Amino acid sequence: MRPTFPTCVPLLCQPSTAGLAAGSVLYCLIVTAGSSAQECNPQQLATLYDPEAVSYDNYGTSVSISGDRAVIGIPGNDELGADCGAANVIEFVSGLWTPVATLWPSDGAADDRFGCSVAVDGNIAVIGAYLDDDRGDNSGSAYVFERIGSEWVEVAKLAAEDGSAGDLFGFSVSVSGSTVIVGAIYDDDAGTNAGAVYLFDRVGGTWIQTLKFTASDRMDGAWFGAAVTIADDVIVVGATNGTGKVIASGSAYVFERIGYAWNEVSTLSAADGASLDCFGCSVASDGASIILVGAGGNDERGYDAGAVYVFEVVEGQWQQTTKLTASDGADLDGFGTSCTVEGGVAIVGAWQADAPATDSGAAYVFELVDGAWAQSAVVTAADGAADDRFGCAVALSGRVAVIGALGDDVNEITNAGSATMFDIPCSQALRLELFGSCPGTIKCVVTNATAGGRIGYVYAEDRGAVTIPQGNPCAGIALALNRTSVLAGVERADGTGSAILRVRVPGKACGSSYMQVIDVSTCETSNVILVE
Repeated sequence: MRPTFPTCVPLLCQPSTAGLAAGSVLYCLIVTAGSSAQECNPQQLATLYDPEAVSYDNYGTSVSISGDRAVIGIPGNDELGADCGAANVIEFVSGLWTPVATLWPSDGAADDRFGCSVAVDGNIAVIGAYLDDDRGDNSGSAYVFERIGSEWVEVAKLAAEDGSAGDLFGFSVSVSGSTVIVGAIYDDDAGTNAGAVYLFDRVGGTWIQTLKFTASDRMDGAWFGAAVTIADDVIVVGATNGTGKVIASGSAYVFERIGYAWNEVSTLSAADGASLDCFGCSVASDGASIILVGAGGNDERGYDAGAVYVFEVVEGQWQQTTKLTASDGADLDGFGTSCTVEGGVAIVGAWQADAPATDSGAAYVFELVDGAWAQSAVVTAADGAADDRFGCAVALSGRVAVIGALGDDVNEITNAGSATMFDIPCSQALRLELFGSCPGTIKCVVTNATAGGRIGYVYAEDRGAVTIPQGNPCAGIALALNRTSVLAGVERADGTGSAILRVRVPGKACGSSYMQVIDVSTCETSNVILVE
């Protein structure tokens, strides 16, 4: 028996009623040429789809991107049975975003909906199959794949230790390093269909369940786990039917890892929340100081036009600082159905926006400038058509975004689906962010660098104006550091213009050292950050 879904959550993962075919799956890449991006003018890089698709494959239902690698969910794929599902891996190869692998579950069966949710971080991909039946009808599961050499290998199948029929484990997934979280929106521990989130860690090469989260304010039908994200030491969980300001307005929960323990530190709700806003239908985090929570049913711009709420750390507490809406928002747009944030840039999907046609969909780009968020671009598909649902899923890594369009009728195949890669040149300044606790290992993340270029990480005891000496790359360029400057390391940026250096910081350097980076290809320097 298939589950019934509340109307406040977009029906992105419901089983289709048509479409059964057999045969191998190949994926097609269209490269779109364009002029160099100026200001914030997103440029379409590639459109991906399955040239052998059948009706209701829904390619692009879910998307995720990490550096040079993206994963796209195809929950309606029929290769192993009607609506068993699949996922497509895309990599940046020789300057092009290219399909390199298709993932299927080793024990896939009809109606599993493998690919309804996807996540990727480095060499690890996680794919949800929320209607898998291992622990009872529609109990759900999630699969972990690892890139070993040049091959993608299924290394684990995850299920809840206490899983039971109808839990829908795998409705949402996220991964960061060696930690995976999985949402089970109909788990009953905290109430009927209250929902839960399970945490798995890789220990000695084996993925094991280590924690189970439920909402502190237990409530029947809350849908805790409808959306999840993990970024470093921060987990955010959406509960679209939870009690925020009013019953069923929605809520979100923040968990932070302090030492080795995860603790719920905050419950988020919209300051102007109303019933059926669907606050929590999407969540995103930069892992440090910004959280986005989508409310696809918010009515400020029209009935179910949608909104996204921005929360930032203020005096040590997560507080709502901004509410984002579309400049041209209208009834039933569903703005906030999906969202993502990185490096001071946020992208919000409005999967039912009517531009250029009814329910063709759009995505909105916002930029954080001088402490304020402002809309800087609207992205639509070059060939957008009615009912494409472009923006049903969005993801961002560095300057590259991937946007799903599950209803795209590619080659006149109904709801075959597609996904499009874009260069998002907003906030083009070289940006440095630090993640982690001091003393300890700090992850130094650079965005907006030259793709494939070398990035120099420099630290010093204080700010200043030291000049790079002759005989070195970028000689004569001034850094905003003093003469104690030392090169901490050099890393090469990936195809999205992102680079990461991990450094071990001793206690004596905490609060008394500064870091800055330089893009060796352009000699551009970044912001300066105090290491603390």
